[in-house]
Amino acid sequence: MKHLKKLSVVLMMTTLFSVSFTSCIDNEVSPLVEAIYEGQADLLAAQAAVQTAEAAYLTARANAEDAQADLTIAQAAQVDAYTAGLLENNAYNALVHEQQLMSLAASTATAVAQAEMALEIAQANFNIEMAELAADLEAAGAQLATEYAYAYRYAMEAANYILMDKLEAEADLAEAQLMFTDYGSDTLSWAYVLAMLEGDIATEMANKVALEDAIAVLEATMADPTSIEAIRSQLDAEEDAIDALIDAKNIEMAEKFNEIMAIYEENGIADEFIDRFEEANDDLEDIISEKEDQEDIIEAAQEAIVELEAILADYPAALAAAVTADADATLAEEAAQTVVDDAVAALGEEVLPAAMAGDDAIDPVVTYYEELWNAQLVLADAQAAWTLLDTDVAALYVTYQDAIDALALLDAGLPALEAALAAAEAAMVPLVATQVTEQGQYDAALAIYVADPSGVTWNSDDVSDPTTADDVIGDHTDDDDPNTTETYYEVLTAAPDPVTFAATAYPSAAGGADLTVAQFALVNNDYSTLAVGEFYNVEANDASDTNADLLNIEVADLDAANDAVAAQQLLIDAANEAITDYDVLLAEANETFLYQQSLYEEGAALLAAAQDVVDAADADVVAAQTVVDDAVAALGMEVLPAAEAGDDAIEDAETSYELLWNAQLAALDAAEALADLEACDEACIQADIDAENDTIEEATAKIAAIQPVLDAKQAVVDAMQAEYDEYIANEGFLSSLQADLHAAIIAEWQAYWVLEQELAALEFQEELKISMINAYGGWGADNLDDLAGYIEDLQEDILEANTDIEAAEVALALAQTEEAADTAYLEYLQALIDTLSARHANAVAIANEYKALLDAALAS
Repeated sequence: MKHLKKLSVVLMMTTLFSVSFTSCIDNEVSPLVEAIYEGQADLLAAQAAVQTAEAAYLTARANAEDAQADLTIAQAAQVDAYTAGLLENNAYNALVHEQQLMSLAASTATAVAQAEMALEIAQANFNIEMAELAADLEAAGAQLATEYAYAYRYAMEAANYILMDKLEAEADLAEAQLMFTDYGSDTLSWAYVLAMLEGDIATEMANKVALEDAIAVLEATMADPTSIEAIRSQLDAEEDAIDALIDAKNIEMAEKFNEIMAIYEENGIADEFIDRFEEANDDLEDIISEKEDQEDIIEAAQEAIVELEAILADYPAALAAAVTADADATLAEEAAQTVVDDAVAALGEEVLPAAMAGDDAIDPVVTYYEELWNAQLVLADAQAAWTLLDTDVAALYVTYQDAIDALALLDAGLPALEAALAAAEAAMVPLVATQVTEQGQYDAALAIYVADPSGVTWNSDDVSDPTTADDVIGDHTDDDDPNTTETYYEVLTAAPDPVTFAATAYPSAAGGADLTVAQFALVNNDYSTLAVGEFYNVEANDASDTNADLLNIEVADLDAANDAVAAQQLLIDAANEAITDYDVLLAEANETFLYQQSLYEEGAALLAAAQDVVDAADADVVAAQTVVDDAVAALGMEVLPAAEAGDDAIEDAETSYELLWNAQLAALDAAEALADLEACDEACIQADIDAENDTIEEATAKIAAIQPVLDAKQAVVDAMQAEYDEYIANEGFLSSLQADLHAAIIAEWQAYWVLEQELAALEFQEELKISMINAYGGWGADNLDDLAGYIEDLQEDILEANTDIEAAEVALALAQTEEAADTAYLEYLQALIDTLSARHANAVAIANEYKALLDAALAS
């Protein structure tokens, strides 16, 4: 962090970025590219080393897993039993790791944590400085330098991220070294585990040799039965010797155990001393705190005396000033209240209901709200008058336009009238033709209706889809016959339209139709897809109406035709009349135009004047409303709750109510200040000074009583400090034992466990000797067959011994494989650290290249 803070003076000027090199000169980048290529080569080489180490680690781990699988499948029962016995013997877990590994883990963990913290702080400071630099460079328009500054920042960030990864890898390595010796459920050193396993193999092999020797003795006895007594005596002597060795070994183990317990007791003495020191130190800190409390009391009393003496010296002037301030504050409060009261009276209350046209005005007007209501009343009356006048002018506009149109028509002259007559007569011709046609249709419909009032008439049009009309009506007289309900015609032409049919009609029936089977196969009832030669049912789209409905339709159509002819005749008559009275009508039309013109223009002028009145009234309302709004804003809202002495004043008070609240608060504060001064006069102040002096005297006496006790407790702590510091420095990392005692415990327990193995070997030999003695002691001495059976038992024991040796060898091989895997993992972590170191150096080199380019750009 110190190095990052010591950036050049130019760097400290400014910071921040967005990299863009496209605008830079190409020659500037080449040194950097070269450095990147060089760094990349180094990086690839370092990464290869990591990959090699990682592959070795994975291979070793795979071997360990394979060995474990083979062991599980082949000899699960033997190994489980063996492992259980091994772990039972390793009952003491104090033998965890060598002391140097614990120290390494502690120091590495602390160093990594400190380094990571320092790196994060440095990175944060670096980002701040670079942000300031980039901002200044951009403001100065130094584009090239800005780009290099951004590049430098990002390169340094990348280097720092790599450094963090390296620190984490170093922490992982220290932890892996610390936990390197993890075996089964116990955490032991690999050196000890392998030695124990090798010792187990040696013990099992020694047991096997002892069994073989016993068999040899028994076989010699069977060959020469006369040697039984001599062999029995030799076995007794050998068993006695082994028993003596076992007694000696038990004594040796007891002595070793006592030595171990003495170490634990020594550690307990250290713990007891640490507890006594910490208790003494707590007592010292407590009494120091008591002394400091009294010193704080003295300091507070001395400060109070200084303040009280100043108050006493200034009391007469302060009292006079407080009296004046109280009077002034009261006057200011009264003035503020008057302002509020006047503003409330001037504003008044809103007048309701709202003013309506025709209401009586308020007289006399006193408040702003009353002035506003009267202005709104004037506006309502003006708007009502304008609306009434606007309606009249709108009506005049219509009659004026009619007069203009009439005069324009007449002013066009007689030819126009004659042309209008000719047009009206021409329009009459088609209307008369329609009238004649409708009359004929009416007569036909009437005749049909008279002949059959309740009948039905068919037609060939499908009213829902006129495009399918075939203009042929089917035979509907046979619809009551189930065998002839449809009418078919052969198609003569089909494309393009129109479709034509042959003259012969064919009925169709469920049985015995007029159509042959072949013809009926050509039936097509889809009109849009008919083909020549097919047969089509023409009844499918026929429609029917009652004769009464048809007559009503024709009556309506005839009436409409007659009305159209009559209306057109009126137009013809009007045109003829216009031609006849042309001169009279022209003069009348001109007179009407002039009259309507004068009426409309006079109305428009009156309407404009009414609008001016409305606008003026509206402006008066706006002005009156502004007066009300300003008065309301200036008055504000009453401030609640009411002011109390000691409250904070309203900052930036603007409204009359806020100013009044502040004035009331000032009056309360002034009255309270005066009351306080009057409540404690000069004699009272002097009494307070005397009381503070008494407090100082009392606290000083307490300190005098505390000091000897404090000195004595300090002496106790000082006398114990050096020994305490030594114990604390020697505390273990993974156990509660002192570090030096922990190392001693490790050595002692290792020696003790070796004694346990030796004792187990002696006990096995003793059991074998006793068995041999029993064999020669009567039950088998005179029976060679019994001795032969015992030999067979011993031979089975040898087979079991072989199995035990094999299981121990497999366990040793497995442990050796796991040790190799752990070693490979350590090598992998070390290679990773080496790679990250190389990457970090390369990243820093790249950043330095950018820094050099940045400095050059700034210098130019």
